Amino acid sequence: MCYDKPMPRMQLTTIILIIVLFVISFVGGAAFWFYQKGTKIADSAVNINLSSNPETPSSTSSAIPDLIMPTADVDGKDLPGVKRYPGSVRSGYYRSDDGNFTSIDYFVKEKSDKIMDYYKKELSDWNILSENIKVMTLSKESYELTIEIMDEDEQNGLSQYSLSYTIIKTD
Repeated sequence: MCYDKPMPRMQLTTIILIIVLFVISFVGGAAFWFYQKGTKIADSAVNINLSSNPETPSSTSSAIPDLIMPTADVDGKDLPGVKRYPGSVRSGYYRSDDGNFTSIDYFVKEKSDKIMDYYKKELSDWNILSENIKVMTLSKESYELTIEIMDEDEQNGLSQYSLSYTIIKTD
């Protein structure tokens, strides 16, 4: 066998290209593998931290410590015929394009059970469809209203709640 003859340029370019693609694929695969491992390790660390933390919130305490009371209402309107809890500050507002659904979030310095009791009395002419400690759904004529306690910071006596109002179309 004689190696006096140089390899044709086309073959050499093809071999170099194959090697470069192999290296790029290997590095990309390794980077992806390390990324996936890192994500799993980070998720495990969060889960371990939460499960071993004696300060983990219970179902009756706030998942977000130290809620902060807003100082002013965000843009939007309160629901017609449904008063907000006294002292509440509107923190979120959404209304669907067709106007059939409205959701409003509020903060108030009050315990969640007092908020629910207020709405039971205030909306006594509505039919209660379902009710538990954190959520109550009512209906009246072609309207459905859901009152939900979203979060509560018992230490500061601050609650965040939501009113979701749906117009039920009956044809």
